Amino acid sequence: MYRRALLGRVAAGVFAPLAGCSGSPEDTGDSPRTDTPNGSSDDGITRSEQTGDWSQFQADGANTGATTAVGPVGGGRVRWWSDTAGISTSPVIENGTVFVGSGFRHQSVFAFDRDTGDRVWQTEIGDSIDDIERTLAVDDGTVYASTDDVYALDAATGEKAWRERVDTVWGIALAEETVFAAAGGGGPIVALDETSGDTRWRRDLHTITAPSVAHDHVFVVGNDDLIALDAESGETEWTAPIDRAGGPPTVAEGTVAVGTREELFAHDVRTGDPQWTVEGSFRDTDIATSDGSIYLTGRQQQNEQWVSRALAVDAETGEIEWTTDDDGLGSGSVVVADGTVYITTSNRIYALDAETGDI
Repeated sequence: MYRRALLGRVAAGVFAPLAGCSGSPEDTGDSPRTDTPNGSSDDGITRSEQTGDWSQFQADGANTGATTAVGPVGGGRVRWWSDTAGISTSPVIENGTVFVGSGFRHQSVFAFDRDTGDRVWQTEIGDSIDDIERTLAVDDGTVYASTDDVYALDAATGEKAWRERVDTVWGIALAEETVFAAAGGGGPIVALDETSGDTRWRRDLHTITAPSVAHDHVFVVGNDDLIALDAESGETEWTAPIDRAGGPPTVAEGTVAVGTREELFAHDVRTGDPQWTVEGSFRDTDIATSDGSIYLTGRQQQNEQWVSRALAVDAETGEIEWTTDDDGLGSGSVVVADGTVYITTSNRIYALDAETGDI
């Protein structure tokens, strides 16, 4: 529970430099607080556009964490923070509205005006002891969230459009008018029609992270394997053994990368063949990728010492392009925008040059 809560806050905070917002679990006031005045690529993965929309966890179904939007200039000062409390999801943005889920046992999805922080609506979802999962999504006027169930909410009003029981959902990914939801325990992973909530297919597979979707495949992580499913039918395309992972897969340059407690693994998206590995503990990182590089945080051994650092890795070869060491970089959530790598940890946000790693 602690790790899930921690990473929920991490994911929510990392988009703050780009969206101009940041969640504060301790703030329980009735209104926002203000401190200061106010595309598709050749790899078949759609990037977040310059409008600032951010449709789901790590930006897209492939979990690239990349956007063409421009980040803040001269430092990321807080413009406003919300009056939510409890475990938070990563935020998603559409048409000038920020959506975030929060709460434990009293889970809710909130909508805030992106520029002012004014609350637009709040909708309670779920009535179980399980917390709201950190992978929120929004598409064409509908917000998708998950607890034990998957919910579709009207983005303008918060009214519930449909609800589908899945059971202890780890998280969701959105692609091709389909909501893919992965559950823990004995599964299942299901594909739900985005509009109606009808089940397109269902597989009883044990998973431990949210899924990712790219190249007509759904990628899920089990206890000790990486699994690729056909996105249309749900049939298994390939499986590959890996160490126990912590974060969902990320698709980059024809490979699917997963950070585990012992290595960063990369496998061919079509065949599952292993491509390369990088030694280190990368279980507590949300990976980002842009322009042929993979960006992440973790811990590696150096001179018989464990060193916390951020890394850039060539997505095709696995060669380490740069490292930046800092005690706060052992875990975190990463996004890339306009040549800058933003990393949010439990207590700070870093901005690094994407080419050099300089802070």
